[in-house]
Amino acid sequence: MEPSEIVQLNIGGTGYTTTMRTLSREPESFFPQLFAGDGLDRYSHVASKMADGSIFVDRDGELFVYILDYLRSGKLILPDNFKETARLREEVLFYQLEGLSQLLTPYYNLKYPTKALTVNGGSVVTNAIGESGGFITIGYRGTFAFGRDGQADVKFRKLHRILVCGKVTLCREVFGDTLNESRDPGGEGAERYTARLYLKHQCLEKACDNLVEKGFKLIASCSSGANGLAAPSHSMLSAQASNSQQNLKEYMNQRNSGDFEEQRWAHFTQLIFYREPQGECKCGVLANPGVVSPVLPGMAKINGENSNCPKFVSLPSFHLSPESELLNIDICFTCNGKHEIVWKHEEEIIASNGRRTIKTKGQNSQVHSQVSIDKPTIKDSGIYSVEVLDKDSGLSARKRFKLNLKAERSKEQPLYMVPPSEFWLDGSKLGLRFNVRSAHSLNVNWTKDDEEIEASEKFEKVLKNLGNNEHLVQLIISQPGENETGNYSCIVKNEFGQLKTIFKVEGKISKNAPLFLKKPKVYEKIEDDQHFTVFKVVFKGRDENPRITWFNPRNQVIENSERYKITLKPSKEEGSWVTTLELTEYESRDNGVFCCHVRNRTGKDSALAEFLFNVEIPETGNVKNGVN
Repeated sequence: MEPSEIVQLNIGGTGYTTTMRTLSREPESFFPQLFAGDGLDRYSHVASKMADGSIFVDRDGELFVYILDYLRSGKLILPDNFKETARLREEVLFYQLEGLSQLLTPYYNLKYPTKALTVNGGSVVTNAIGESGGFITIGYRGTFAFGRDGQADVKFRKLHRILVCGKVTLCREVFGDTLNESRDPGGEGAERYTARLYLKHQCLEKACDNLVEKGFKLIASCSSGANGLAAPSHSMLSAQASNSQQNLKEYMNQRNSGDFEEQRWAHFTQLIFYREPQGECKCGVLANPGVVSPVLPGMAKINGENSNCPKFVSLPSFHLSPESELLNIDICFTCNGKHEIVWKHEEEIIASNGRRTIKTKGQNSQVHSQVSIDKPTIKDSGIYSVEVLDKDSGLSARKRFKLNLKAERSKEQPLYMVPPSEFWLDGSKLGLRFNVRSAHSLNVNWTKDDEEIEASEKFEKVLKNLGNNEHLVQLIISQPGENETGNYSCIVKNEFGQLKTIFKVEGKISKNAPLFLKKPKVYEKIEDDQHFTVFKVVFKGRDENPRITWFNPRNQVIENSERYKITLKPSKEEGSWVTTLELTEYESRDNGVFCCHVRNRTGKDSALAEFLFNVEIPETGNVKNGVN
């Protein structure tokens, strides 16, 4: 289309008229792609051409006015008291307007400090903020509720209000929706402190649990003494007695009432909690807190500004063996120099002994460390921390997490057979899965951000019996995008107990990620009386020499050997590649999921293709060449 050509748009039922030049302010954004040759086919799920010639886009029509204003002027002008910042951000991400994303970032950070955004190389990504340190003080005025004749009521403790003081962002992180900010007129600001917040509930133990779960510790407290009232021998009562015996009698009756007893025991208490800064290196740069799993295709990862800082590249994972005899805690990190790793439990260094062993393997780009606990008990619950020190640079990173173990764990309740993991199917579907063992019927419930997930075209829930009391639990997300980021939780129950698994999906899809051009294929062939199974992937990358890694069903890296042969060569289309994995004389142990990980060599953008391989072994002579 010509730049001056008039374009009629229908955005969510609202009509707009503009020019192609305006819509093309950012060449790599949504509209230039939409009006390209196959754009309408590519975006057929959200856009279509109407009978009157206008283009219908199934997005928010009211918020598009701010999008169009930016495309016309290059400026972002929002009205006073604008309350749709989060929704506008979703629209900006959909239209792929990176310039507007940068302009919107300050507004978003002021509105949602705990979900702050950072600008990284021109693209805005969600910043998984590490646990920043600081103080929080909670105070409360309380007494004891008394019934008639001074008898203690069932609800003997009475709290009027739990006050919260400290940095606003910290308070929001800890207390979330239970924090009432209606009395705090201080406005927004990530570094703002206040003493005018309070909780919507009056349960002191719940408030303390929230603080402990976020890594805070009680370091100090203070409380006023009892508000003692006058005794009969007090001078005030003596004076009243000389004036009127009747007044004295009334006063003593009032003194013995419940109201006076409550006043007598009234007190004000303050509890001061502190948390050390987490995920920070000694140079003061925020290191990767490790909440970047799973990664969407080409997802930008959050890294420290100092490339020499050790960085965690995965969340801690826990795997309890089916017999409940061994608990493994795993974590992965990167470290450019010679590393030293220290594990702690309740601030005490964990040393390898009869019950606990520590194993660390790998170097530089990928280091894996594991703590194994033999026959874990409830005493092994608590706060764990892992600290990585780069001996060459002197920089370090630290990660804390909490582990809860139940006493007398029943072996009949669901247990992990295969730990939780993520996978990509055909390069377009994200899967969250794990295997459990249970001899009894299972009930599976998936939630996203505490809302139950219903089966739909977007979400497919799978529960499959694999035999021998092993079950596959899986959630497949079709075409995941920004709207599908968040916390996913799966609770698997049987009559003896339950198992809860949490996945965290976050990030921003990059346009530079490798793109699969065809559906991955598996076919068989026979050469020189040898049977081969071939896995084939065709993709388009940004580099002349992309990096390819194949994984077997046991999640082990595959290298060229007598049984495996890996090839990579250019395809017919410019910029496209073909990679294959040839498996010689497959066996039953080869059944499972094979993965092909494609990554740009000059960046971190990547994509993953998966093959589910589960076949019966035929006689070699009966195998014919062909595609499955």
